Amino acid sequence: MALRNALFNLAFKTAPVTLGELELQVKELSIAEQQYYQQQHADLSETEASLLLICLSLCDHQGVKIFDVSEYKKLAELPLGVIKQITDAIVEVNGFNESAAHDLKKN
Repeated sequence: MALRNALFNLAFKTAPVTLGELELQVKELSIAEQQYYQQQHADLSETEASLLLICLSLCDHQGVKIFDVSEYKKLAELPLGVIKQITDAIVEVNGFNESAAHDLKKN
């Protein structure tokens, strides 16, 4: 049981994102989050899909998500440079391949 508990207590990789004076983190997606994203992605525009991915990944220094997935459309009000900086960090922390990274950066 100790090994099982240790496995479930493994920390997700995170990467820092500095936006002006804000110090945020993006975290590695769980397989459940990745599946949710893939299911929703088909019904969303490329921009909306990127915003949803940010909701799934952006967190504070303790790993607590900043946005609920239902709030992804609100992120469209952020400057493009901010969105790009966050998505670049998400691509890096998740080790997305070049094709997936290109798809995310198109937005």
